[in-house]
Amino acid sequence: MDIAIIDDSRSVLMELNSAISSFRGVVTHLFTDPIEALARSDDTYFDLVLVDFVMPGLNGIEVVRKLRAKPHYRNIPIVMVTSERDREIKIQAIEAGATDFLGKPFDAVELKARVGNLLDLRAAQLGLERKAHKLEATVETVMRDVAAREEEIIWRLARAVEYRDGTTGNHVSRVAEIARLIAVDLGFDDRRAHM
Repeated sequence: MDIAIIDDSRSVLMELNSAISSFRGVVTHLFTDPIEALARSDDTYFDLVLVDFVMPGLNGIEVVRKLRAKPHYRNIPIVMVTSERDREIKIQAIEAGATDFLGKPFDAVELKARVGNLLDLRAAQLGLERKAHKLEATVETVMRDVAAREEEIIWRLARAVEYRDGTTGNHVSRVAEIARLIAVDLGFDDRRAHM
């Protein structure tokens, strides 16, 4: 999993990186510039973001807002790292979309526990997304099969009517084809035109 750590202090970046890089399968991306981190977030999809509150250029709340505005980042965990104890700042961060907070100076055990929990959450989200895509594909296949069977039933019924009365059956087929051609001329796609 890819984790972005955004903090203007190189020493804090190194501390956070040291604690987080011990997780298996984790790739950390370190940024001292929040604007650079936002630019990278367009082509690297981070699974977790840790962002400092007080930074030059953009503060952490603005970074959270900008990330949450991007479709890929609507549901990923974002942790605000701050030495601020002001309740109002925490409320603003939550309203912007922060998932959790980590106080500075941070405790390595607490950091690992929080990050571990958020990585587990992200892994579960990704698993659910994969299952949802599989189910969506299955439903689409089943719906195509059902539509094909329904069409086959209609044509068999039309043929059955034709055997009963030769002129009526051909009439039903001709009307169906004319209706389909009209639907195509009106701009309906093939699926709707076959209805």
